[in-house]
Amino acid sequence: MTLPRSLVFLLPVLLAACGPSGGLYGYRQNPETGEMEGVNFSKHFDDGQWLVKDKVGISVVVDNEGARGNTIEGTGKVTVYFWNFDTKEHRVGKLHVEHQGKGSSTQQSDMLPAKKPWSRTQVVFGEIPVNVYATELKVRIIVEVDGKKVERQMTLKRRTVEDNRRLFGAGGRSPYPWADRL
Repeated sequence: MTLPRSLVFLLPVLLAACGPSGGLYGYRQNPETGEMEGVNFSKHFDDGQWLVKDKVGISVVVDNEGARGNTIEGTGKVTVYFWNFDTKEHRVGKLHVEHQGKGSSTQQSDMLPAKKPWSRTQVVFGEIPVNVYATELKVRIIVEVDGKKVERQMTLKRRTVEDNRRLFGAGGRSPYPWADRL
């Protein structure tokens, strides 16, 4: 049997599109109808909280990089954002991000400045282990803000592709406590 020439060229593209991109298709119950519905989850987990109430926020985003071999254990790339809504600079450092007892740290005290007022600082921070089928990750954050230790427990949600468009796309409103300031 010979394959049509167009299929020979198209097949690698289709296989690449179906490959381990980190997304997840699953089912959940529709709260309005009670029916089960298909859901297309993104590869991103995220959450945001105040480190200093109404002044300095942190949001943590984990990108599911996919499974390692034939396991459900995967790698999540961690990106941390510091949001400064104050009229002055804040020094943020000694960050530790932990999930399932494993984490990444930095001891450099001035590595992560929330520099000028009304700014966002992005730090690609490292990796943590993730279950590729998880819909949320519980992480522990320990950080110093202006020389004071701050600890937060965060639940990073794996949002659907549609939720991400609605929350972070054009005209969207982020789910973080400072959404009204953006």
